[in-house]
Amino acid sequence: MPEAEEIRTEVQPTISWSGGAKPLPERLPKPTVWPAALALGITLLSFGIVTHWIMSVFGFALFLVAAIGWFGDLRNDVLL
Repeated sequence: MPEAEEIRTEVQPTISWSGGAKPLPERLPKPTVWPAALALGITLLSFGIVTHWIMSVFGFALFLVAAIGWFGDLRNDVLL
């Protein structure tokens, strides 16, 4: 069996810009609480199916408020 040093080869990737446009820096949306609220709404909705329908109503209401809030934030955020 060959030694580990004999098998290993060094390959250096080469990246060259040949007159093309450079990529823009990545820009992420600002962090918000809406995804966590949406997950909590889904959890309460599911938990209410097993326990009591009132819990499902609260979960669905939280789900709607969080979805509207989150997508409203994303719609108002300007991504380049």
